[in-house]
Amino acid sequence: MIPFNRDLVDYDQYSSYPPHSQPHLPRKSHSPSSHSTHGHFHPAPFNPVRHTTSPENIALLREEQLLVVKGSLSPYDQVRDYLDRFKDYSGAKIAPGLLEPYKRYPRFSYNSSISTLSIRLMPTSVYESITSTLIEGFTAAISTLPVPLRPMISAVPGQDFVGFGGRYRGSEKTPDLAVKFVNTEGGFEPKFILEAGFSESYDDLVRDAELWINGRNDVSAVLLVKFKETPNYQSPAPGLDSEGFEELGYPSAAEAKVSHFTFKNEYGPVVHDGLAWVGRVSAFLEVWKRDATTRLAVQDGGRIDLYSLTNPTQLGLRLSDFMTVGPENDRDITFNWKDYQRSLKEQIRDLAVYRYQKQRDPRLDNHNDPDYHP
Repeated sequence: MIPFNRDLVDYDQYSSYPPHSQPHLPRKSHSPSSHSTHGHFHPAPFNPVRHTTSPENIALLREEQLLVVKGSLSPYDQVRDYLDRFKDYSGAKIAPGLLEPYKRYPRFSYNSSISTLSIRLMPTSVYESITSTLIEGFTAAISTLPVPLRPMISAVPGQDFVGFGGRYRGSEKTPDLAVKFVNTEGGFEPKFILEAGFSESYDDLVRDAELWINGRNDVSAVLLVKFKETPNYQSPAPGLDSEGFEELGYPSAAEAKVSHFTFKNEYGPVVHDGLAWVGRVSAFLEVWKRDATTRLAVQDGGRIDLYSLTNPTQLGLRLSDFMTVGPENDRDITFNWKDYQRSLKEQIRDLAVYRYQKQRDPRLDNHNDPDYHP
């Protein structure tokens, strides 16, 4: 149990409510003279009498604040503001540094051409692990250029992007990875984009590629990676709570080890004592680029099975796709797929351990719900 630190929460701004029942309303800004020293905010101690809002004004206060939110924010921004404030509120209860791995989530994407808001919660490491393989490939290709020609690049996972045009104006997208190159004006431009999906459908990934290429002039290529688990995951022990696991002699969440989980085949299923916690994981890749005539997104080459990738140049990407470079310095961008495939196997097993621990955790004993799957 992570302790709640009441000193980190400013109860004074809504002091007509006791601490356990105060609504999470939009926070007011505080002037440095009233609540801070040298720009640092120091919350005042809770006082149930001072700055009391009369009961007859509470309903009006709530209504006015709701009208302000509805009148000034788009539906996309309303959802994002709500979740951001929830994350800030819950983050105040957790020791600094503990949320570091989760700061990039949830991820928000809004496609204005189809008026669709997508919210991605914490992903699995199965598809996140491909980012390091791609970054290494770009870095290695750049390092072989003569020093004066080496551009500055920045590989950024989980950065928010706006600035889309045409029918995509108003969109906002957070890719799994963006590789940015410095342009002639000295600014970074996203040139290569990775969009990977586990639960996301292939059609959604294609719409992502179209958004990036049709909605921006600077993106040169989008790599789509679609993972699929067969069969679709369902808990192998529905309705079994932590006591039930203990009675059957299963290890606790803390005692579960990777060595307890074995592969039935090379890429799954992964089982523990006869129970499958991950099915078989397959994946394919597609490269999408800009058509030279229409300037719209098109698939470049055929679909590639991830496990058949052996040729480091099989994606067909070259430095000239992303930067101005003469024929004498143009070269293939190569990726070490064998290392990635070995790493992916361990990520699949890690996913099995994670799912087991989630269901084995006594704090999550809600498995009487037949639709619950950790």
